[in-house]
Amino acid sequence: MRKFAGMALFGRQLSEEEWNIVQMPFSLGGWNFIPLEVLSPCAFLASHLANREDVLEFRPDAAERYDEETRKTIELIKKNDPSAKLPELKQTTKQKELVEAVMQSRFESLYAKADNRTKALLLGGKQPHANLWKIAAHTPELYMEPKVFRIAALYSIGSTMIETERTCPLCDKAILDLHCDHALICMNTGTVVSRHNDLYRIFAKTAREGLLSVQVEKELYFPVDESKWKADMVIMNGVPGIYSNSPAAFDLTITCNFNKTLIKRSARTELHAALSGEIRKEKELEERVNSINYTLAPLAFETMGGHSPAVEPFAHYLMKEKSLMKNIPFTEVANSFWQQVSVTLQKANALAIFDRVNV
Repeated sequence: MRKFAGMALFGRQLSEEEWNIVQMPFSLGGWNFIPLEVLSPCAFLASHLANREDVLEFRPDAAERYDEETRKTIELIKKNDPSAKLPELKQTTKQKELVEAVMQSRFESLYAKADNRTKALLLGGKQPHANLWKIAAHTPELYMEPKVFRIAALYSIGSTMIETERTCPLCDKAILDLHCDHALICMNTGTVVSRHNDLYRIFAKTAREGLLSVQVEKELYFPVDESKWKADMVIMNGVPGIYSNSPAAFDLTITCNFNKTLIKRSARTELHAALSGEIRKEKELEERVNSINYTLAPLAFETMGGHSPAVEPFAHYLMKEKSLMKNIPFTEVANSFWQQVSVTLQKANALAIFDRVNV
């Protein structure tokens, strides 16, 4: 029944590998279709541990039988997943902790057998905030058309989008691969630029809602080589505790996890694509930006939704200021912000693929 529900969501018969990804929790890049052979014994064990003292208070003579049931349940979990590293079992152990331990074991097994692209997909999909588009609130600003959502869903589990490779119908130059990774970097239709602009504007909008003075698309002139560069955002007063000694010039960049020059490293190292984008921006711009007493602040994202560690403290500052100025609970502001980021990125990716497979 659960597999049938998955087929209804994705609109096609899934391969074993795709279904294994779907079964992963959201935190591991899946769709939270936790297998019942994992969910049932973990739920029973957590409940059993939580209620042991209460049961034995009324039936002291049941201790041996009660503990035997606990032991058998643990054996069942270990039989199904021998490599699962269960947390310390105590009265406060939660079902979620047990399920996460088992699914982490399955994730590692799946990763070990996968090819490089699937490994990059698995590592990219498990990053913080990468999967919020799957559970985003149903609001006009977070809306995805069903056909677009389905493409995003299929792409997230490594499904192929076309039956045979062909020349990209929009740029008429590069090969459109089976997964349509090329669509995410093809510059011909402006979708890459629009994705970039839509994403950085979420940061700018949040800054303004926090009553911060932010300039967008500000052109900077560098006397050292008489060149110019347009920053996505500039905060002249800097950012306390992060970029506090000078004006901060922000440049958002999005790098594809499946770029041919990066995929081998992306398959081995988490956030490699984002960090490579961050390094690229620093090499291109940092010396010139510093020459006019500004601080360069790259905001590096991956197409799968992950981002470099430098992004979160800046986003946290913007969200904190908005929370204070708007008198909105910080958690509510943060959920809305990261959901907007996640939906904006994956919607743009899916639209880029849709435009190429439906020509």
